[in-house]
Amino acid sequence: MSFPANTHVLIPKAPLKTGEGKKVLDLLNDVSTHVVKNEPFTSCYYFGYDAANPDSVWGIEVYENKDALESKHMVSPPFLKFAGYLSSEQSPMVEPIQLLNFEVVDGFLNKNGAPESLDDYLVYTEYQASGNPDELKEQLTVDQEADTSIILHSLDDSLLFATVTRYANGRKQPEPAQVPGAAATVQHVKYAGVGFLTHN
Repeated sequence: MSFPANTHVLIPKAPLKTGEGKKVLDLLNDVSTHVVKNEPFTSCYYFGYDAANPDSVWGIEVYENKDALESKHMVSPPFLKFAGYLSSEQSPMVEPIQLLNFEVVDGFLNKNGAPESLDDYLVYTEYQASGNPDELKEQLTVDQEADTSIILHSLDDSLLFATVTRYANGRKQPEPAQVPGAAATVQHVKYAGVGFLTHN
């Protein structure tokens, strides 16, 4: 799968108070419904939660460019309702949401067309280079056996890369690559039934 040069990827990570995960995911489901009907510029909108903590929400969003995210998606009524809840006096956040901006290096979102499933097994790994980021980039490879395998490079930190690897229906548990000279942070994610990997 090829991505246009200006493709913008957003990885949101939301650490929530105990019991807030379901409510936040319900609001995101409303946003996703709007995205499917009204946002042809949003090619992926997929949300899950940390396998060890259902109140830690994780997502991957893919837009045709950064402007589509900021001037179109983020001003829609369902998104504003979601964002309003996060910033309200009754905020569900334990700490501020992380919004990580990336460009695509290589990979694919749904190679085999397998539908999203609650049994999906997904691993998100961040790699922080200790030296030349090009050397780290060369060591990261696409998993051709996976249903989803995408390599990302941060637009906020030139030393940061990330990979998203998914095996549909839990048919295999992907393991992050061990890369010499890079510190890796691994997150195991379960699909929450919210959103989609690619538009049908």
